Amino acid sequence: MQFFTPELYLRYNSSDDDEADTADREWEAVLTRYRSHLDSLKGLMNPRVKELSEDLRLHDAHVLDIKEVGGPDIGLLPSPNSMAIISLGRPGEVVNLIYFLWGEIEESRAVEAWPFSKSPVSWLYDEIDIERRPGLVTPSPVFFHRCLMSDGSMLSIPFLDVVIQTFGVDSLVNGPRSISA
Repeated sequence: MQFFTPELYLRYNSSDDDEADTADREWEAVLTRYRSHLDSLKGLMNPRVKELSEDLRLHDAHVLDIKEVGGPDIGLLPSPNSMAIISLGRPGEVVNLIYFLWGEIEESRAVEAWPFSKSPVSWLYDEIDIERRPGLVTPSPVFFHRCLMSDGSMLSIPFLDVVIQTFGVDSLVNGPRSISA
């Protein structure tokens, strides 16, 4: 995480009022910098990546499942066999994020003294970034989706594209609605 770091989150939630107030001011500054960062990437994003970065609000969604499917590390070559699906539960709906990967998802564990709930794991904050390796030439931009989870772990998802599916929980429980002709 470049902007919404675990350290800042810990200070933001500190029981020390002065530390929490200072972190709150830093949080606002970070939020402004992150919005500026996203603005600089907008011209490189397709509509699905823009939706992921701007419109989708996943804060406090429960992580239901994470599946990574595909063969060996493919480097920067797109492959229909290299995907990840993250399923998240929000009130009244399930959101599936289907990533087309250009590398493997990396997970960082929380600091040992992480004081917050470790179960169920919820989505706290996320960031979109672009891969900026010197000399890297690709036919389209390659992105990272970095996520801070409620258990203090972080995901770094290297992706080429994303598909977002949202399902109402009612339709999952009661079955699909019939369509009248």
